[in-house]
Amino acid sequence: MAHRDVVAIIPARLQSNRLPRKPLRKLAGRTLIEHVWRRVTRCEYLHGVFVATDSEEIAEVVTGFGGVAVMTSARHPSGTDRVSEALEEIGAWGAINVQGDEPFVSPKALDQLTLALLESNGRCVYTLAAAGDDPKRLRSPNVVKVALAADNRALYFSRAPVPYSGSTPAKFYEHIGVYAYSRKLLADYVGWRPSGLERIERLEQLRYLEHGIDIRVIKTRHSGFGIDTPADLRKAAAKLTRGRRNGKK
Repeated sequence: MAHRDVVAIIPARLQSNRLPRKPLRKLAGRTLIEHVWRRVTRCEYLHGVFVATDSEEIAEVVTGFGGVAVMTSARHPSGTDRVSEALEEIGAWGAINVQGDEPFVSPKALDQLTLALLESNGRCVYTLAAAGDDPKRLRSPNVVKVALAADNRALYFSRAPVPYSGSTPAKFYEHIGVYAYSRKLLADYVGWRPSGLERIERLEQLRYLEHGIDIRVIKTRHSGFGIDTPADLRKAAAKLTRGRRNGKK
């Protein structure tokens, strides 16, 4: 590939504590992984879309709907490690790491990430965040919050309410777990041991901050919708059905 080619890599595995065989669950007649792949292929600036997996079954499904699967080790502790191995094999300069359980991921937001990475020196990470004001989501440990500097650098990510505002509702930013980085920086990352704050918060992006790497946040209105439970699947199916009735693909 050319020096500045950027690809999208979707990590996918069958094991899931809350929703077994999640990538192959059906939504409106298609598997979840196909929905994600179809959304990402709408992007304008990517030089390819790949699914990184350790499952032959997932690979066969991906090939069946016209995608490209990259087989990776079954020993990876995280999707990020899986993406790194796949990226080394693909040989692109950089990648967008797109979660395989986001069937409504925004192609426009991914294009913003891609362009930001292409215009960079490859020494920082790019990610997304959406403004929120729901007190329940601010307090939920399942919603990751990010505190931003004036120039939109990430100061910190947390499952706790950030910023803390007591009983007064506060505007905050929900982190959207999509990342853009150069192959070199990602290779450095997987070579570092999990950091202290990373282990406490269970947020792997804190490893970058603890090693002095900037994470640049692009604000978007597209908050995404991850699938983690059977209830999420039902909600997503209903949303897809409404979209089709309204003429949206």
